[in-house]
Amino acid sequence: MRTQLSFFVDPMCSWCWGFRSSWQTFLAELPPSVIVKDLMGGLAPDSDEPMDATTQAYVQSAWRSVGDRTGAKFNYQFWDVCQPRRSTYPACRAVISAGLQSTSARKRYYEAVQQAYYLEARNPSDTATLIALAGGLIMEKIKLFGSFSKYFQALSYTSTLLFHMIPAITDFLRRLPVGDPFIDSFEDPLLVKFYLAFLLIFVVGIIAQIFWLKKQEN
Repeated sequence: MRTQLSFFVDPMCSWCWGFRSSWQTFLAELPPSVIVKDLMGGLAPDSDEPMDATTQAYVQSAWRSVGDRTGAKFNYQFWDVCQPRRSTYPACRAVISAGLQSTSARKRYYEAVQQAYYLEARNPSDTATLIALAGGLIMEKIKLFGSFSKYFQALSYTSTLLFHMIPAITDFLRRLPVGDPFIDSFEDPLLVKFYLAFLLIFVVGIIAQIFWLKKQEN
């Protein structure tokens, strides 16, 4: 007789991230008669609203608690370079969509979202991040561009940094200082200069990654 074990998770749940190694150890000890089915729990519904200060403090506190209790690593730069939103449904739907392709794709995409969120300071609440992660995994899998696939994969992943920095710096310059923000329109020369600076950093970063990847080949 087979038994099904339902495991409710969310790729943006910090406790799921913290206990992932314990969960893998537990899975390895289960008898073959137990079928494990992971279900996307969805901690927070769709929202375009920026996360308020109280919620940000709560989530950061949860990260610290998880890190203290499990030893899991977190990249707190996320809170500086991204505009966080309390919205995990998009990431959950993306994992489910990956699972429609194959079980292994679901697992790999789930892990890619976790790594992007907790280690690489990328925001899975943003569609651009989810698309970039999917594109990177697809290029890694099918090697559409042959020996150049790894370069396109790096471009796909790194582009999310640019996508995050543009809205983040725009929001910062339009809101602060309170009462007298740095800019009052999207055409402000200061904003344009910031965009050009981030574009230059992005290009330099891509070139550096290409040289590093080529060096790994030798």
